[in-house]
Amino acid sequence: MVHIADSNVIKTTESPDYDIIRLISDIGGQLGLWIGVSVITLVEVLQLAALIVRVLTARRRRRLRPSAKTCTARSHTHTHTHTHTLT
Repeated sequence: MVHIADSNVIKTTESPDYDIIRLISDIGGQLGLWIGVSVITLVEVLQLAALIVRVLTARRRRRLRPSAKTCTARSHTHTHTHTHTLT
């Protein structure tokens, strides 16, 4: 006859700490974060490009536009008549 001294049974179960659903959720969260940051960065780069184009266009217009002195000088026509007499 076999006599068991202790009749308590210890049952051990294992479960993953990090399951596939949590992994997919974390990847989705990171992708959302990085895509959001990428969109914000893209918008900022486009704003910078627009600002650069505006500044360069304004400078080019200033160079091409005649100054106020030149404009008034061109708007008035002066006729000079010189008479020379030979003796």
